[in-house]
Amino acid sequence: MSQLNGNRFTSSLVHCGTRIDYEYTPPLEDHRATAVFLPGLFTGGGLWQAQQRQALRLGYGALVICDPFVTLDLGRQPMACFRDCLEWLAYRHGIHAAVLCGSSVGALMAIEYGALGRRKFHVVVSDMADADSPLEGGFRGQPLPDAHQVERVLRRQLFNQAAVTAERVERIQQCLTSSHHRQWVRYVSAMRRHPVHSQLQRLMGRLSLVVGEHDESLSVARWASMLRDNIDAGQVNWTPVPRAARAPMIENPDEVDLVLTSALCRAGRSAMRGRVPPTWIGADDPHQVMETAAGAHRA
Repeated sequence: MSQLNGNRFTSSLVHCGTRIDYEYTPPLEDHRATAVFLPGLFTGGGLWQAQQRQALRLGYGALVICDPFVTLDLGRQPMACFRDCLEWLAYRHGIHAAVLCGSSVGALMAIEYGALGRRKFHVVVSDMADADSPLEGGFRGQPLPDAHQVERVLRRQLFNQAAVTAERVERIQQCLTSSHHRQWVRYVSAMRRHPVHSQLQRLMGRLSLVVGEHDESLSVARWASMLRDNIDAGQVNWTPVPRAARAPMIENPDEVDLVLTSALCRAGRSAMRGRVPPTWIGADDPHQVMETAAGAHRA
């Protein structure tokens, strides 16, 4: 039965000197899992908007990080800093069962957090980060791209051309500015040196990959090889999505909805078998990651 959860609120936290805005809707029942929607390098967690609606419709929780990574200045170690933010959010809201959903940098971040080994969160990823793709790689040696260049890149990367909207092009182009260039360089550098091989070996929960059938990027072949070498085959669910390429969650959302719903159901059952009260497991004092006093309000 479909249900809508009216308890959504927006809030923010401050870490590494940067404010991170998020939306949170608790699950309708305590035993249900929460879907955590991570941003990409140039897109906020709203990239997963269709999947967020589906999760809420079915009574699951949803936590959305609102802003693209490139707008978050998290210092010289942005991945580690953001990992601490996720840990604080899980602790703050008592999330004991979750599915982390990520694309691009968000995919790496979901796997990194899932590999901590202390919370058995499941992971759904798409468009695995490729530091050498035109957008993520930063148009090396070229001026900052204008809207026409961004649109051309998107049309090459997406099979469903209807997903290339003027609004999407504008949002990405607004991130590709000189004011965000330092973060852009840092994230691309972090993507290149990210120890994803060892993190896959430590991943506790299941990993579901949704890959567009028309995604011809080299990252797909590289990830297939990494998975074969670093993780048990029974722990991975690889789902080809028809009529999609680099962004199946927006090109063919119904297919990705099915993968997420299955993962949420599995995560809830898994957590109930070995549930423990939420505790702080971060390396730093939890008060170093602070929710802003005036940030929380009902949406």
